[in-house]
Amino acid sequence: MMGSRRSGGAFPLIAASVVLVSAFAAGPAAALAAEAGDLEVPFAQDQRVALAMEGSPASAGAGTEGIAAGDGWTLDADGVLTIEKDVSKPSDLRYEWGRYAERIREVRLAEGVTAIPNGAFASSSYGVSPIEYPNLTKFTASSTLKTIGWDVFSGTRSLTEVHLNDGLEAVNHSAFADTGITSIVLPDNVTWGGDCFAGCSQLGGTLVIPGGSKFEEGHNATFYGVGVDTVVIEEGVTWIPNGAFNGCANLKRVYLPKSVVQIGDTYETSPGIYYDSFDPCLIVGYRGTAAEQYVEHWLELNPEGNEGLAFHAIDGEEHEFGPWESVSEATCTAEGIRKHSCAICGAERTEALPALGHAWGEGVVTAEPTESAEGARTFTCGRCGVTRTESIARLEQGPSAANGRKTEGAGGSLPATGDPAFTLGIMTASGAAVAALGEALRRRK
Repeated sequence: MMGSRRSGGAFPLIAASVVLVSAFAAGPAAALAAEAGDLEVPFAQDQRVALAMEGSPASAGAGTEGIAAGDGWTLDADGVLTIEKDVSKPSDLRYEWGRYAERIREVRLAEGVTAIPNGAFASSSYGVSPIEYPNLTKFTASSTLKTIGWDVFSGTRSLTEVHLNDGLEAVNHSAFADTGITSIVLPDNVTWGGDCFAGCSQLGGTLVIPGGSKFEEGHNATFYGVGVDTVVIEEGVTWIPNGAFNGCANLKRVYLPKSVVQIGDTYETSPGIYYDSFDPCLIVGYRGTAAEQYVEHWLELNPEGNEGLAFHAIDGEEHEFGPWESVSEATCTAEGIRKHSCAICGAERTEALPALGHAWGEGVVTAEPTESAEGARTFTCGRCGVTRTESIARLEQGPSAANGRKTEGAGGSLPATGDPAFTLGIMTASGAAVAALGEALRRRK
């Protein structure tokens, strides 16, 4: 089909009027020639701005220099063009604001606008009526926008910033093809036309395809040649069109959910047709699904031409686990948990960590023992601060106290020291000895 970057099989015939509009994918001038014939261009592009400033029909009613207005649109001095109502597509695709192409820096939609017509801000330097929007860098949708037409911004390389709205329903063929978009958040529940982001080589990083996304049948190469390195397709998407991510030189990984049951042309009767939808990369998915079958199909059919194509099973056993990370720390009395994740698919593995036990130390005496009472030693855990107490035995009594103040000897019991009878005995014995000594001395004389 004309305008598609890759062909994934024969498409059904479409109305001639659509074919004519699709010529805009090659440049708005080509579409203009197809619809209106070879028309005389009344003035060159650089003259258009000058004439508009001098009071061209499109600027009628502009009361301030640098501001222009037309049927359903205004352009302010800062280069912001605001579309205020649904604007019809001119039969010759010559929009009034085209006279101010070089001055338009931003396009905004007022609330209530539901559609942008085909080729509204497309750029092309070819054909009988070349036009460029060299300074248009930003587009902001209204919350009421439902449809973005064919080739609306096609070829406008200066466009880098696009803000789409929730509630958008359809983005048609080549709407943003060959623009300079660097990043984009895709709203959910949108039907994306063929080639609608094809050639957006500056669109990098990770691209998320929401779960309610659909792709227009009969078209392909929706994201042909984009610069992203990672594509995440969320659960809910069921079909990936032909060549959806062909020509993506930076593509490293594509995450496919279980809900994707077909990769390739939906006109085939059997599911799981594996048309070449991705450049060789790592396909991450689940075992037994279309993701795994797609890789097996292409590696069997053309292994040399698909070098670098591989499959990683989220629910498989082979993972590239990174370093452990703490989920909960072990305490003195409770286990901890740690985990590590697969660097490819995020699969996690957890492991229990044993409880640490208390760190008591030597403790501190908090009550000294006596002969009549026990003492106490208190221990405090150095980790959690909990305490416990142990008793210290009473002091032991001395030997005399222990024996009822009696001393046992070899001859039996002796009077205790200080007994009067014991003292009298000593004195008596001493007196007898003295008397005997005196008697002996007397006899010698």
